[in-house]
Amino acid sequence: MDAEHNLPVPDDMSWVFLTPDEVEELRNKKHELTEYGKDKKGTMATIDPYSVKREHLTEHRLDMLEEQVQRVSDKLNLLIAQLKIEFYKKA
Repeated sequence: MDAEHNLPVPDDMSWVFLTPDEVEELRNKKHELTEYGKDKKGTMATIDPYSVKREHLTEHRLDMLEEQVQRVSDKLNLLIAQLKIEFYKKA
């Protein structure tokens, strides 16, 4: 670790594949990135991941139900049209 910046030197994390310019850019933006992370951490801490998942599942289920209702409605309309045709054929 580079003690001055408290950031890893490229040899500490060779699997990251950062160029020296990219490492320098991260060092220069450390404060900005840290503040951004703190803001996001605070925002994310207020969101219950389970409620988000439940809301998404509920929306998905509602969408599926709407599609099923639409298919049933379409089939009913088709049957009604066929019955009208049969009725007028017999009349």
